[in-house]
Formats: sequence, structure tokens, C-alpha cells
Amino acid sequence: MKIFFVYCVLSVFFLVDIPAWDVGEDRTRFGERLLLHEVQILNSVSKLFLTVDAESFSVRERSAMGRVFRLPPASIKKFRRGMSFAPVGHHLNKTHWYTVWFAEKSQVDGESIELRTLRIVNGDMVVEEKYWPRFGL
Repeated sequence: MKIFFVYCVLSVFFLVDIPAWDVGEDRTRFGERLLLHEVQILNSVSKLFLTVDAESFSVRERSAMGRVFRLPPASIKKFRRGMSFAPVGHHLNKTHWYTVWFAEKSQVDGESIELRTLRIVNGDMVVEEKYWPRFGL
């Protein structure tokens, strides 16, 4: 019984202490509808699961990304899109995701890169937004 109790306590401490990549989740955009032409631009700039440098985008494409992700267009460094492989019945089933790498600010020791991912369902409705910091490209 004592061993079981210690196991349970240690399990709880382990689960509570996991940083989970410092992922932030923003539910304020849940249900927001994106403009159809902006989603079409996001779908046209790269193939599925291919990361593309933003330098190759036109001003129109970068501006659309900035509006969708609510970022200054010049801060966007890379872009990637894909589809969810969540099983039937999961809340992310049949969603598409779009991720940008962006420079929040320049620091003395280098550029601080962050990622922001939007999950979209039915072609234009935001169901989830996540963000997390990364360092270096």
C-alpha cells in the first residue's frame, strides 16, 4: 500500500511539473471566421507539410499572413501548413493547421523566434491558436 501511495504522489508531481514546451493556447479566436481569399492565399503559397522561407512570398501573400496571424508582415520568417490526422471523433479531426515562424524582437544574443499555429475547420473557422518560443531558425 505504501509503495502504491508513493507511486501516485510521484506521478502527480511528474505530471504537474512537465513544461509541455511552454505552449500557450489562446481560445479567444475560437469561432472566428477568416476571409476566404486569405485562406486561399495561405493554401497557395506552399504544398502540404513543406516549410517555406517567407522571403519568397510576394507583398500580397505576406500581408495576408500578417492579417491572419495578427503579426507585422515583416516579422514572418517561415510558413508551413498541413492537415490533422486525428482519428474520427477527435475534436481536431478534419482540421487544417497553418504555422508561422516570426521574430518577436531582436535581442543582443540573437533573434528570438516564436511559432504560432492556427487550426482551421470547415475551410475558414478558427478552432485553436497555439504559440511557443524557439531560439534560432
